[in-house]
Amino acid sequence: MRPGQKHAIIVLSKGKPVKITPRQTRGLAYFLLCSVIFWGFQRIAPGPPPGAILPHNETNIENVIVELSGDAPSPGIYFLPPGATFQDLSIAADIRNISNQASLQKILEKENHYHFENGLLEKKGMIKPSKRLLLGLTLDINQVTKEDLMLIPQIGEKTAEQIIRLRQGRGGLRKLDELKEIKGIKEKRFNSLKKYFHVDKISASSVVSGQRIILSLVGVV
Repeated sequence: MRPGQKHAIIVLSKGKPVKITPRQTRGLAYFLLCSVIFWGFQRIAPGPPPGAILPHNETNIENVIVELSGDAPSPGIYFLPPGATFQDLSIAADIRNISNQASLQKILEKENHYHFENGLLEKKGMIKPSKRLLLGLTLDINQVTKEDLMLIPQIGEKTAEQIIRLRQGRGGLRKLDELKEIKGIKEKRFNSLKKYFHVDKISASSVVSGQRIILSLVGVV
């Protein structure tokens, strides 16, 4: 033991005595103090203001998730509170020169892509499947293409083609359980795949091989 280190604390580690010097003891105490201060700060720190951009793991299923592109000062993915409007998105993205003022009170549609250009803020459709998967959002099994399906783990080209054929033959799937009718998709594999999909209500239009077929009462248009 070096001069000045007259005392040591002895602890047991795996049944064997281990000496901890006073210097090490002070370091451990300092680490524990910093941990307690950080934990306390996390508990009392205020949450982000409404409309702030939040990491996905801090959101809940009620939030409105939208993508913003174009000439906006801050394009990207936004997590907004339920019932958020075009105006809420423009405030969060610091857009100040919107020409279509009448649209500001419109409710944003969740999981959609919005584009701002030449003073116009407009909806461009759903967020692309590749980005949806990164955000933990499910894909509509009746809308995805073969290429979209192949982005999902455990789905290769052959399985993707089988899903498309099954969907085509039925004019759309009505429940995810129908995937188990595909050779090679048993209960275990199905349980790992179903978290990536949802089924929208099938109406007069259904998706076949990535193309929309419009059905009418008199036939196919």
